[in-house]
Amino acid sequence: PAQLEWLARVLRAHPSTKSTTVFAHLPLHPFSRQKYHEYIHMPELERLLVDAKVDLYLSGHHHVFYAAERNGLRMISVGPLGDAVRDLVDGTPSAKTLLVAEYDAEARLSLQAWTGEHFEARLPSHALPPAIGVSQHRLSRLSLERQESIEELEAAASSKAWAELRGPSVPTAPPLLPLEALTAP
Repeated sequence: PAQLEWLARVLRAHPSTKSTTVFAHLPLHPFSRQKYHEYIHMPELERLLVDAKVDLYLSGHHHVFYAAERNGLRMISVGPLGDAVRDLVDGTPSAKTLLVAEYDAEARLSLQAWTGEHFEARLPSHALPPAIGVSQHRLSRLSLERQESIEELEAAASSKAWAELRGPSVPTAPPLLPLEALTAP
């Protein structure tokens, strides 16, 4: 399609770019149970983004927060700032969230997710399920914290942990981490 050809030309036109983020309204895969069928049905787009070494794909239509990795492409479904909160595809309740993305002078990307009534609490990755979706839409959780071990991630990944984040007793955030520190378990 013409749009894919255009995007490929745009991505190739800047070979010296150190970091590339693509923003879109719709996600590449389903994140929300309520919007399950509303995503971009184009595996060739995902392949183009992976081949172009895009660092991050951001979308918002599903109104759930989930940081994912698939085939080396980091994807984040940005949660809502208001009350239109939906459940993740596996039924895990979500919460309103705010995502802060910053690039430093070397074009390294740092990400922080915040939750709470006034976005006062850092949302740790371990509060999200280790994976969501099925079959060709299976997405692995992307860790936003450098200090997590696989055992800690698996032990903390439950709906209960996510529900606890919606309460007032969540600790405040540590400093931002560079994108290189992010890993998918």
